Amino acid sequence: MTHTALANLVHLKELDLRNNQIKDLSPLSNLVHLEKLRVENNPLDEIPPFPNLVKLTELDAVIDFSRLEEHPFAIKTVEPPFSRGIRDSDDIETLLVLILIGQKGIVEQVGEIIGPPQFHEAAKEAALQWQFIPGIFHQKKVKTWFKLPFHYTWLRAKAEDPALEFEAEEEELVELWKVEQQPTVKKQVKPIYPEDARKANIEGRVFVLGVSNKKVVP
Repeated sequence: MTHTALANLVHLKELDLRNNQIKDLSPLSNLVHLEKLRVENNPLDEIPPFPNLVKLTELDAVIDFSRLEEHPFAIKTVEPPFSRGIRDSDDIETLLVLILIGQKGIVEQVGEIIGPPQFHEAAKEAALQWQFIPGIFHQKKVKTWFKLPFHYTWLRAKAEDPALEFEAEEEELVELWKVEQQPTVKKQVKPIYPEDARKANIEGRVFVLGVSNKKVVP
């Protein structure tokens, strides 16, 4: 039976259409008694608002974060050891953990982790303990993927675990004219000129060749 044929079964309360090749859910718009709908792993073009399905309280579908009417809100957070005690004055970097937030607000799955491999296991363990008020789509609680950031510094991570070994990253030096987005100056410091030059009213320009790295420190 195709999902279009299901449109006549108006007394359905639960419907599981996971792992199919369904692109259009509009034929289900008249299932007015439907309470639970599962449509994960389908190449859906769009999920309609279903204004007639007033009893539908659970829509088991993964919705893009940008399409949510209300974004998930964290109600329980757990920091991995390498993130604890960081101050604004520290040389902070960010590790990103891709998590799937379920309809009940728990982290159901951890996806890609972008950051030093040494931190992956601790980041995953911490991310799985987070809890959220789930995201809302068409007034229904839905699943969504979210990039969870954890901050770290190499110095504090080393202090937390002296046995931790870090592999130096190979950085490629690129000429300024080849860079797609050129660096912008965030802080300027004027040099102190020698008193003799000031008295002699000597003027001119001094050029300093510097290297800007990924940590925004010249």
